[in-house]
Amino acid sequence: MFVKIPIAQALPVFVMLAACSGGSAQQNSAVETREGPLVYISDGVTLTLGLESDSIHITLSAPTTGWVSVGFNPTRAMKDADIYIGYVMDGEVFLRDDFGTGNTSHAPDTSLGGQSSFAGLSGTEVDGVTTISFVIARNSGDRYDAVLTGGETHKVILGYGPDGADDFTTYHRWVKTVNLTL
Repeated sequence: MFVKIPIAQALPVFVMLAACSGGSAQQNSAVETREGPLVYISDGVTLTLGLESDSIHITLSAPTTGWVSVGFNPTRAMKDADIYIGYVMDGEVFLRDDFGTGNTSHAPDTSLGGQSSFAGLSGTEVDGVTTISFVIARNSGDRYDAVLTGGETHKVILGYGPDGADDFTTYHRWVKTVNLTL
């Protein structure tokens, strides 16, 4: 179905800026694209998208010992977004594939009749920073997952919870919405 390709195999870097909107202060923001990975950095949060023809290797890092999340293609706030939220607790990594059921609510795809659509889960929590990596299909076929077409701009929600929020429900400490061209 899809293959995990290490980001280290990516080609040289080309720099490009993306339009950003909403969320916290937009200081320290940068976007780098490569023929393969796209890297977005803001306020201590790093999102790396390893772009392959049929899959995306996602690595998300944030300055928290709580949860981290990324969501794709919301129609308003979190509504209709394909959300991946996860945390690391006692060395074990937890990730859930959710769908934005309302502007400020989300539920697991599996509770809505969909599937949990990710693979290759790994993560760490070191020196107050949580990092989670996983792979998703660009088009999983699940009605609760976004279709992430290459060359198109997609709205992406990034967020993280407060320190110690090792769950899927604690209100965010930081959130930002950006537009990224995949």
